[in-house]
Amino acid sequence: MYLMSNNWVSFVPLALALFINVMLLLNWRGRRTFNALLVSLVGFSLILMTHQLILSSGFYNLGAMLLFMSIWLNGSFIYLLSSIRSKLRPGILN
Repeated sequence: MYLMSNNWVSFVPLALALFINVMLLLNWRGRRTFNALLVSLVGFSLILMTHQLILSSGFYNLGAMLLFMSIWLNGSFIYLLSSIRSKLRPGILN
């Protein structure tokens, strides 16, 4: 599968990225969902522009990483950050 070829298979990553955005909206958690949506939309834009041959194919990987980062940001990133803060001295990351 070549992402830049204009067959129906090349639209699968775009559909999955839209699915991730919809699932983030359905799992609303306030401010961190808003931040996750911003990161996800930037990743979706990079994948879309790579698909439309505006950007080189290296930006596709960056877009995919941003999509995964947005899922992590909406899910358990805050828990990881708070556990790191509790192990360090109080007030060092505030």
